[in-house]
Amino acid sequence: MILHIDDLQKSSGLYTEALTHKSIKKSDNFERLEFLGDSLVGALVTEFLYKHYPKTSEGDLSRWKSTLIGQSSLAELCRSLQLQDHLISKSSETVTLKNNERIQASLFEALLGAYYLDKGFEELKVFLEPIFKEKISKAAMSFEKTDFKTLFQEAAQKQLSITPTYMTLEKTGPAHQPHFKVAVCIEEKIYATAEGDSIKTAQMWAAEKAIVVLNNEKTSTTSKSNNKKSGEKA
Repeated sequence: MILHIDDLQKSSGLYTEALTHKSIKKSDNFERLEFLGDSLVGALVTEFLYKHYPKTSEGDLSRWKSTLIGQSSLAELCRSLQLQDHLISKSSETVTLKNNERIQASLFEALLGAYYLDKGFEELKVFLEPIFKEKISKAAMSFEKTDFKTLFQEAAQKQLSITPTYMTLEKTGPAHQPHFKVAVCIEEKIYATAEGDSIKTAQMWAAEKAIVVLNNEKTSTTSKSNNKKSGEKA
């Protein structure tokens, strides 16, 4: 990814604003452009996912989108463009701010806001599409390689000494393009449900959700146990 920040700053003051922290200016800093860029990146990534993965379910696309536009992902894009090296801030805070992931993500979103106002929506799409095509591809591979069913089974056996089971709740759509809704259970309790274009996919996403539920239960149990012990000591 090549972007000549100095040239952009010469063409429009918007880019200087996009790189300016509020420690320098209470107004005309990157916060308003960040607000704009946040909406733009969400819309564009949604469109890219919709176009490039026509057979992927809404639930899966939502999870991919959350990963792609999450703070870590946007901070990584900021670093690939070296935007943090152009940050304009109070000298005493510069080093800390440059290495702050939240600030890095904000700078990337602010850049998108400035780029949109300067060049328009279509040019912004041209700039972003190759970036997110690569990230979408990597994200898809990552999700496909993660065996959530095995992870949930191991966690359930460790915490409850029980092996989870799955049941198909619904099958909809034509024979050539079916859609499934499944539930993952431990004994009689449904831990999570999910949908997918195959039973295997739906089970995987149900297991992913169930891991979160199981972890929350563990945290809650641990907290109650600690509170009980504290009360006994008192």
